[in-house]
Amino acid sequence: MDSLIMAGGKGTRLNLKIEKPLLEINGTTIIDDMIKNLLNSDIENIYIAVSPNTPKTKKHILENYSKYITDSKNVNNVKIHIIETSGKDYVNDLGECISYFKSPFLTLSGDLVNVKSKTINIIIRYYSNICKKNSDIEALCVVSRIEDYPATPTIDFEGYVPLGINIVSPNENYQKEELFVLKEPILNINTMEDLNIVIENDIYTS
Repeated sequence: MDSLIMAGGKGTRLNLKIEKPLLEINGTTIIDDMIKNLLNSDIENIYIAVSPNTPKTKKHILENYSKYITDSKNVNNVKIHIIETSGKDYVNDLGECISYFKSPFLTLSGDLVNVKSKTINIIIRYYSNICKKNSDIEALCVVSRIEDYPATPTIDFEGYVPLGINIVSPNENYQKEELFVLKEPILNINTMEDLNIVIENDIYTS
């Protein structure tokens, strides 16, 4: 399965003078931590959507992951691809990426912390298993129970918090979706409160 990191947002709610994917926590940027864990997972190709909102993120990827972009025989045999989107909003940017995929793929918001490689593999295996049992299932939404979520959620979906991790099919029609509940403290860094919780509770993979 391939993956897509959505790293083209404006990040206005955090109100920092840095692009959110390049925010450093414990000496490691968010985007580097996500890429590291994807490289160590069962993911086959990593696509990263950038936009005019995140030019420094694009530059950072080109400078630090050139061997994965140009060399198909790197140690992990994983290719990293950059997709340039308009940066209008998440849904629009995702729609601009759909044509790059021919089969279901994993999407991750570019502001997630504590997404471990073993968790990525568990999500992929779960999706594969439910699809074998029910061929109508096309999409997967990874959530946390609201009582297990360590920060103030921006979305409460009937007692669940969407974590910004999904598996979607490359079509723009309605997709029958399954929920997958995680207990791991994965957070979207949307506010200073979120960032402080991550730092104070040492919620980070690196």
